[in-house]
Amino acid sequence: MVLGNYRYNRWSYNSQPIFTTSRFGKRPLTAAERQRRYRERLKLVNPEKWEEMRKKNLLRTKMKYRPVNQLNEVEKTIKRREWRRFKRNIRVARCEDQRKRKTREE
Repeated sequence: MVLGNYRYNRWSYNSQPIFTTSRFGKRPLTAAERQRRYRERLKLVNPEKWEEMRKKNLLRTKMKYRPVNQLNEVEKTIKRREWRRFKRNIRVARCEDQRKRKTREE
């Protein structure tokens, strides 16, 4: 539904207006899209700065990581529960994908 220069998504949870940049219904970029475009542009224009940012991010990620043998028992059970849930979701998705392929082939 279009009202003025913004639209309402009638299927969304809270029906907030989606502000458009033009009358053709283009929506503004999300923060993730803007960040992705910035990083791609940075990679092309200034590869040294991009490499520095990448290394900084890798270092931050490594500092947050803790091996299982350094966790206490409660954290271990939580982490293993997360792993099992993650693996279960992957198996279900793979099974559904195979089922879709079989129905397409028939």
